[in-house]
Amino acid sequence: MRNVKDSKDRCLIVGIGASAGGLNSFQSFFSAIPKGVDSGMAFVLVPHLEPKHKNIFPELIRRYTSLPVFVITEGMTPQSNCVYISPYHSQILFSKGKFRLADASKVRGPRFPIDHFFSSLAISERERAMGVVLSGSGCDGTNGLMEIKEAGGVAIAQKPEGVDYDLKPLNAIRTGMVDEVLAPDKIFDRLIYFKDQPNRNQSPFTIADSTQFEIVRKKVFALIKKATGHDFSLYKANAIERRIERRMFSHQIVNSEDYLKILERQSSEVRLLFNDLLIGVTHFFRDSKAFDTLQAEVISVLEKKRSYGGEIRIWSMACSTGEEVYSLAMLIHEARRFGSGSFKIFATDIDPRAIEKARRGVFPLSIADQMTPQRLKAFFKLEPDGKNYRIQKTIRDQIVFSVQDVIKDPPFSKLDLILCRNLLIYFNTDFQKKLIPLFHSILNPGGFLFLGSSEGIGDHAELFTVVDRTSKIFQRKELSRTRVFNRSKKFTFLEAENSDSIPDTKIYNTILQELSLREFTEQRLLQKLEVVGVMINKKGEILHHFGEAELYLDLSPREENVQNIHQRVREGLGSPLFKALQQSISTEKVAHCSDLRVTINGDSILVDLSVSPAKTRWEQQREESFYLVTFEKSKNSIPVLDQKKRKKLRTLARKEDLSLQSCIKELEMELNERNEYFDKNQLVSKMI
Repeated sequence: MRNVKDSKDRCLIVGIGASAGGLNSFQSFFSAIPKGVDSGMAFVLVPHLEPKHKNIFPELIRRYTSLPVFVITEGMTPQSNCVYISPYHSQILFSKGKFRLADASKVRGPRFPIDHFFSSLAISERERAMGVVLSGSGCDGTNGLMEIKEAGGVAIAQKPEGVDYDLKPLNAIRTGMVDEVLAPDKIFDRLIYFKDQPNRNQSPFTIADSTQFEIVRKKVFALIKKATGHDFSLYKANAIERRIERRMFSHQIVNSEDYLKILERQSSEVRLLFNDLLIGVTHFFRDSKAFDTLQAEVISVLEKKRSYGGEIRIWSMACSTGEEVYSLAMLIHEARRFGSGSFKIFATDIDPRAIEKARRGVFPLSIADQMTPQRLKAFFKLEPDGKNYRIQKTIRDQIVFSVQDVIKDPPFSKLDLILCRNLLIYFNTDFQKKLIPLFHSILNPGGFLFLGSSEGIGDHAELFTVVDRTSKIFQRKELSRTRVFNRSKKFTFLEAENSDSIPDTKIYNTILQELSLREFTEQRLLQKLEVVGVMINKKGEILHHFGEAELYLDLSPREENVQNIHQRVREGLGSPLFKALQQSISTEKVAHCSDLRVTINGDSILVDLSVSPAKTRWEQQREESFYLVTFEKSKNSIPVLDQKKRKKLRTLARKEDLSLQSCIKELEMELNERNEYFDKNQLVSKMI
């Protein structure tokens, strides 16, 4: 833990990043600092320039400020009211109150000096860190600024209007994670405001007594839940308070009750606070040594399991924008025994914005610094504009992304590996104690749990064996008595002899004391069924989906018809879906289509489809009708052969002098389906 006294005695560090074209912005910033003012801050300039350039920046900056200007050297300790400039030949870090240098010419891949410094500042200074992104091209500084904000620090970007090189601040602003967007000559005053807040290193709620604190916090949680449906009462108080404090800063208020009044009057502020609570910082192969251990100790075991057949099922919780789950998918693809369709990763997050970004699989050029050149070449391709990388389709197709709240939504089951990294640290201790048994109950025998560097299994050593304590990898133990997860309550666990069987009479009666019979029945059905449900209106617009919707719908981003199910449904389902919907609309009854052939992840399967009217209380309010579309694998279907397998079967049949009638029948069925499918687009265009 950082020494509090040392923290207070040290000056605040303000990291300022810009490109070569940011000289005018630097000038405006420093010209606005009054002469002789005691700011209590040290200003660290990190220009994004090539190492071979001559270092003329110190001379230029001295023209605009009366503050002492220094070129950073190894081990230098920053002082208040001074300006420090990174040397062109080095990349700088900040650790334990001192500057550290690394030879920039030896840095692998593209250089991102601003990101590197901001990241080290976030780790070292936490909520005392301050980051400013000024004008320039590229994305250097964006990821680092996100890390500063995640640590509880202050993030500011230059106002891009009227700037020749606006891409750098625009990239930062688009993350939605900057506290302020200001002209350069307004930034210093704002930094002083943040620094001089009373109790800066203390939550604003602690100004009041403990009783008042609880009242205010509960009211804030109630407002968020009413507006978003999400309950934050199980999160750690200090994590929530830091985010609230940041929103209070933006309104220039210090009293928590005053901020509560703003929340009560402005629904938009509730949404902004909610977005702030969802901030997640991640990158590829975060904590690379842990991923190396995962590859050696876990992926190798899953390889052996795969060699005996069956699909490997993985759940990545709180996946944020996808970097970590894509990292895992790369490791699996590098294992030779895994082929297309041999594993499935379910990646979930509470933040729909993060999930949408993860689905796109498009990342800035700075990711080159997060992995080996070999992996970058194998798993990414450069976008035509040359400004981003896109994940390869072979990786993207193995991952199902969906929005999920671990507090209230049912978990996945029958898993071989769970990634829950840096999520537990945000929950209070009581909830953490209930999550660990949940993980045990939904893992297959011998399944693995991969936690974050600051997380552990707590008092549940009877449930998991330690595989690697440093990397926080655990393996499920087999017990004579396991726990049943009660989805109706917030992670209540009940004793039973077998989690896959109906509880005995004594425990069954205990369950019924907490659940109605209907709720209990629904709970058991949700555990057993694997159905995808999609709620639509008459036009086919997707209102909500549940389950593994990406198996049957193409949910990748598009320019048009983003929400129309007829433009999203997989080939083989389009025409039957259109006809079933029309039938359900005209008859107000359920319409079924059985044994529809669909290709999913390279495998051809038979699917049952149904459309049923969904009577809801919103119909009268919105004056429209709703319909529930469900997809599930046909119960009496057999695997359908793809073209390569058909060819192999025909060859075998000729050699063995067998009848080819079955192959001919298969091909005739496929031809009929394609003839029926050809007019789908015409039907859809008439409908929408």
